[in-house]
Amino acid sequence: RNWFNKKPDPQKPLRLNQFGGSVGGPIVKEKLFYFLTYEGARHLVGNSESLPSPNLGTLGGDTTNSIADAEAALAAHLPNPIPLSALSLSLIPLFPNQPGTIVQGTNKINVGFPNRNREDDGLGKIDYHLSEHHVFTGRYFVGDSLQVERDIAVLRPEWQSQAATRAQAAGANWTWTINNNWVNEAKFGFNRFWQSILTVDANQDPNNYKLGGNVYHINTGVTTPINFGFPEIAISGFTSLGGNHGWPLLTTPNQTYQFTDNLSWTHGKHTVRFGGEYRHGSTFNIRDRYGKSRVRFTGGNTPNFSASTPLEDFLSGSPAKGRIFVGDSARHVTINSFGGFVQDDFRVTPRLTVNLGLRYDLTTPIKERNNLLGNFDPQKGLLQVGKDISKPYDTDANNFAPRLGISWDPTGKGKTVIRAGGGITYEIPHISIFIGQNGVNNASTAGLNVIPTGAKGVGPGGTQGTGKIVAASINISPGPNFSWSSAGPIFNADVDCGASPCDILGVNRKLKTPYVTTWNLNIQQELARNTSLQVGYVGTKGSKLYSVYDINQIPNQSAAEIACGHCEANADRPFATQFPALGVINQLGNGYRSNYHGLQVTFTQRAWQGLSFVAGYTWAHALDQASLNRAQQPQDSLHPEREYGNSDLDLRHRLTLALSYELPGRKSFAQMLEGWQVNSIVTLQSGLPWSVIDGFANGTDVSGTGEFSDRWDFFGSPSDFKPSVAGIPFFLAGTPPPSDPLGPTDPAYAINNGACVNTASAHGLDSAMPFGCYVQGKAVMLPPVAGTFGTMG
Repeated sequence: RNWFNKKPDPQKPLRLNQFGGSVGGPIVKEKLFYFLTYEGARHLVGNSESLPSPNLGTLGGDTTNSIADAEAALAAHLPNPIPLSALSLSLIPLFPNQPGTIVQGTNKINVGFPNRNREDDGLGKIDYHLSEHHVFTGRYFVGDSLQVERDIAVLRPEWQSQAATRAQAAGANWTWTINNNWVNEAKFGFNRFWQSILTVDANQDPNNYKLGGNVYHINTGVTTPINFGFPEIAISGFTSLGGNHGWPLLTTPNQTYQFTDNLSWTHGKHTVRFGGEYRHGSTFNIRDRYGKSRVRFTGGNTPNFSASTPLEDFLSGSPAKGRIFVGDSARHVTINSFGGFVQDDFRVTPRLTVNLGLRYDLTTPIKERNNLLGNFDPQKGLLQVGKDISKPYDTDANNFAPRLGISWDPTGKGKTVIRAGGGITYEIPHISIFIGQNGVNNASTAGLNVIPTGAKGVGPGGTQGTGKIVAASINISPGPNFSWSSAGPIFNADVDCGASPCDILGVNRKLKTPYVTTWNLNIQQELARNTSLQVGYVGTKGSKLYSVYDINQIPNQSAAEIACGHCEANADRPFATQFPALGVINQLGNGYRSNYHGLQVTFTQRAWQGLSFVAGYTWAHALDQASLNRAQQPQDSLHPEREYGNSDLDLRHRLTLALSYELPGRKSFAQMLEGWQVNSIVTLQSGLPWSVIDGFANGTDVSGTGEFSDRWDFFGSPSDFKPSVAGIPFFLAGTPPPSDPLGPTDPAYAINNGACVNTASAHGLDSAMPFGCYVQGKAVMLPPVAGTFGTMG
């Protein structure tokens, strides 16, 4: 059983099938050889989770979690009953019809749709030995897969995501041994990656949506087939109806051509290598984030009912905000990279070897076939490539990377070796950094490909944009262009950023190439014949790493943002006067860094009476501000340095033991009793760090910035908070509502609620705790005072 798949829930499936074969041999004896292989995989992997979903029955007047109770409250509202939305009522059958379990103040149901993966891979290889001076090699790989996975929490299998992928790679090598001192190797490489990521229901028009024998009609206004599928209906506190709003995402295809040539010259004590490479990358991309549209119900929006719950807003048809992609995001983008190096292995003495090297890399800015790229300048506003600027950002030409290494035998007996080295490695930027930032912020700020330079209102002071890009995901407030009704269309919008501010992602015009500095020192000692011990220190420092900040972040003391119920009050943004039509302005820059320090110990026993093993132990610490190129938005873009802490990949301890034993063999038919081995690998490692973000789905926006990346305040020992199926115990101040996990007569409620109140009072926080409190052991997690940032790392 999966650890989260607790009884009495049925056991989730886990089936992994892997199969294949290979064949190879000579075509022309000692001249021409072939090798072919195939591998297939079929996976069915169950998921276990408890998701919040409205209860279809009554919970004794709980209008927060019960549809029946919310309906009754609207019908009994004084002075006049509030009518129910016909569209909302028609969608109620989409919520799972099963009793949930009241956990942490909300109604949760146990669901878990399995991941279903199919993969087929093939490889072909040819080797041709023309002569002792010329050897040619050619290879081709193709992999084809279909993955259906629950990449976000969904309530129905039709809303899972589906990725259809085909990867191909081809290469050719020519090794030319000119003479005993000179060898040249020329290489050509090509790879092609084709992928379509959609929801499973992407072929269904939402206006005629068939599911479980029923037909649902929700006229969103979406008419482009690539954006079909059920829209996201987000009711605060619950899992949304619909699938991942990040799709469709089409990469059809990415392609890279690579040419390299390396020349090696051996002369006396020197082995000198030098060479260069050229890469041409291209992609055809469609990224219609929010193409299916999203409708949010947050509470407090039902007319004449300011205290309405999110569920009551849904039933009355009173959304807070909508979001939809408008326009065409199809782009043909290219990027070029060049590199060259020189390296010398200098055998200074029989006991000392020095390696010296220098590499240079240059990557030119991305280009789009029709100049459909833009950028943002804090002084000038939105800029169109090919009109206002010739390229989206400047070329960074200062990418020199030195290398130094030594190997020294201090005794001359060959039993002790001391090695040390260091060097700099520059990143070769990839296109998705600039046009595929799907993970940052709640905003859809994918990149330079969807900056609406030609939209209404994006010019200085709210004037008409003068560019030619009219594509963006736009927020829309209820009004003539956004109305929740059965007749529809729900959305009737163009890219008018003046009516509803647009979110964008620009790039710092002086963007630099990120680089990593590495260094190491290790000692290897022979302990006995076939046995050695190696102890080493390894350090890594990442500099000028890519970062994304919202340079238009609402001030966290924004009275307007808090007063309007966290509506992302645009009037309080720093660029509100100069560029009132812009909301979130994420900027890609070089603001992040990383560090790694590790002690590495390796004990090796080479074959002795058939037994060999390697034992390795690493004690390390990794720190950074973001562990991925597409990372969570910083809590406070004005102070991103506060994000620095334990990396997502911070493995403090890791022990690996690999054993191999060759069984004694006997002569037999077809050698069936010879060449057998028994192998075992054991890995023990400490846990990875985990953190808590007050994110968008059910977020409180306690800071008042509208970023939904807030952390809370934490007091006590982090080790007291232990992840579990039930979650960390949660408590609300005052009299608990019917959905609270502990009733008012439960002694544990008073004890833990008291811990919340006392901790809040002692630290000057809001002891009323409007957003609740988490308590476990002697540790307490509380929201900060409204309009401030939490201190939790």
